[in-house]
Amino acid sequence: MEELKERLRKFVHERDWKKYHNPKDLADVIIYSLNMANALEIDITDSVIGKIEKNERKYPIERYFGEAH
Repeated sequence: MEELKERLRKFVHERDWKKYHNPKDLADVIIYSLNMANALEIDITDSVIGKIEKNERKYPIERYFGEAH
């Protein structure tokens, strides 16, 4: 989980996207996501890392720094 948090922190920081994030309802989203991953027998760590890597290609820093996605 720490690796996921660090990868996401870096991804958001490099694009200056923190201003678009709101902590409201965060616990509900996490609980729902973990329950869904368990039900589908998905390795949440592998899934999230794969998505971050996809987004890194889709939203390159030089094009999306400071812009909403």
